[in-house]
Amino acid sequence: DTVDTLFRSTSDTQFVSTSQVLLHRLPAEAQLRLGGLEETASRSLLQQSCGSDDATICGQDSELLEFCDGHTLTIKLAGALIAHYGSSASALDAIHRRGTESVSLPGRKQHTRLTSFELCLQIAYESLPPSARQLLWALAEAPAGVWTHYIANNWLEIHDSANALASLRKWHLVEVADFDDNLSRTRVLTPIRRYVTDRGRQEDIALYEEIVRRVVQGWAMMVAVFSLKYDSPEATPYILQRFNHELPNLLHVLEIAQERAEDEELVLTALSIIQSLMRFFFVLRMPEHGAHVFYDATDLAVRSGHCERASGLAMQFLSLAQRTANDSLITKAEDIVDKIASATTDLEALSDVAMCRAVAAQSRKDFPEAERQARHAFEGYCTVGRALNKGKAEANDDLELKIQDLHNDISNALSALGFAQLSQEKYEDAAKAYRHSLEHERGASIGVNRGQTLHQLGNCEGNLGNHEAAAKLYLEAAHIFHFIGMEEYLSNAFGELGYALLDADLPEVFDQLDDEIVDHALVDLIKDTVRVFHPERPLNHQQCIGMIRKVFGTVILLSVVWRGEKLGPFCMNLGNRVVAEFAGQIDAGARDKDELFLIFMIDIALRLGMLIAECETDLRMNGNVTDDTVG
Repeated sequence: DTVDTLFRSTSDTQFVSTSQVLLHRLPAEAQLRLGGLEETASRSLLQQSCGSDDATICGQDSELLEFCDGHTLTIKLAGALIAHYGSSASALDAIHRRGTESVSLPGRKQHTRLTSFELCLQIAYESLPPSARQLLWALAEAPAGVWTHYIANNWLEIHDSANALASLRKWHLVEVADFDDNLSRTRVLTPIRRYVTDRGRQEDIALYEEIVRRVVQGWAMMVAVFSLKYDSPEATPYILQRFNHELPNLLHVLEIAQERAEDEELVLTALSIIQSLMRFFFVLRMPEHGAHVFYDATDLAVRSGHCERASGLAMQFLSLAQRTANDSLITKAEDIVDKIASATTDLEALSDVAMCRAVAAQSRKDFPEAERQARHAFEGYCTVGRALNKGKAEANDDLELKIQDLHNDISNALSALGFAQLSQEKYEDAAKAYRHSLEHERGASIGVNRGQTLHQLGNCEGNLGNHEAAAKLYLEAAHIFHFIGMEEYLSNAFGELGYALLDADLPEVFDQLDDEIVDHALVDLIKDTVRVFHPERPLNHQQCIGMIRKVFGTVILLSVVWRGEKLGPFCMNLGNRVVAEFAGQIDAGARDKDELFLIFMIDIALRLGMLIAECETDLRMNGNVTDDTVG
């Protein structure tokens, strides 16, 4: 189901999926059923794995290759056994000495590929020195692996970690993937990870748990450095890249904490790590994935009695759930928020609860209730802030961070208030709330939130008739979205800027919209349009209307700023992917006739864009536009 969903929600990426289970619902264009490696390839891999093609070492390997049965990982481990014992025959003897106890299932007379692999893995593991085993335990708790230079620099204070890593590499128990700038990551494959975690618990549970704790603390330290050292808006793209490298590791920390819910320190550490991921899920447009992660974290916080932490997580969960347009997620969020509200009297947590209820009311389009709850949250945060400042007798880094976070909470409450007022056409009140919100944005939150606030302020100014002010705000927001890489938001700003420039003259736009930002906006617009006009799903009329507006606005903008030549290939590409596909479905009776109007309207926008491109080409080549094109 997961792969099927991924396939259907992706427009232009090709997948090659390798799987040990049959994916019945995956609409694959081709399936290749792969068996084990053939004898020649197996022998070649065995020689590579033992580091020698010496006949005296690798000779008489037929029985060993038969034992491996073409299984790649088993062959690599067998190669390491040959190198360790000095010959294929000695390696096979070691395997036979363990063989009887390994074939332990009733009725089984010989090894399968799985038991062959486990037997080789067992021998390799038991040959490791203690430091290498401990390093292997640690790497098994890092699904995405770690930067290799961390290990060389005594990662987690494991004794002699450089030599321990050398032992693991000799036994082919780790993989090393090279990156740019002479960097590499070292990781353990999943079948080995499972074996290693089981062995670690069996051997020395206390030491194993200590290693797990050190791994979690290591990720927490890394996230803390990200939060403190890279807290400026300019650092946001770098932090997003780093989170992308480490995401499986950071999510695994939540799994570790769920298994050890009675360990308060570990749970609080895991919750702090998850809270730091909000920017990642929000900016890179992964709201559904993020919502599920934050729901699990919120649930863990509630179950472990940390309601104050749960309220902040619930707020992040709801913000992501709102972007999915998934009503069931909103309902889950409201249920857990009610539990938090009934379990705490903490004013800051109750202010978070009010913010959650404001966001839920927005989703229901109950904007008077959203306004009321946002005011309640704002007043609560302000009261907490006054108490903090009153007790601030001397410089305190923790207190400063707390106050900074509170400023961002106040900013979020004011943004929610502004949105509720804007949606009720209280444009002056909304503009005032958004300007007040800008004053309270702090640290890394500026990078993500400022562009959104400026865009909404532009909506207020546009509705008040201040089109030049609106255009300047949209332009500034567009540059922020481009710098950070906020998908969907960049093309939103472009569309609204186009409409504002119908009513305002803004000469600086010509210089500030270079080819790079225009190209990125068009790529973003294609992605968003194909997401909404998806040929495999019924059309959501409200979303389609918004997308048609955005396409028209972008066509206007590129025409006004003399970038119309870019509209030709863009409109042709999008027309083929959206209009042609849907037109064929409607003609075949596979689509509701009500959807024809939506296709007709976006087709008009795209045809207009292609004509504008033709006009600009005529002007550039001939100095005039033909009457036929004008017609």
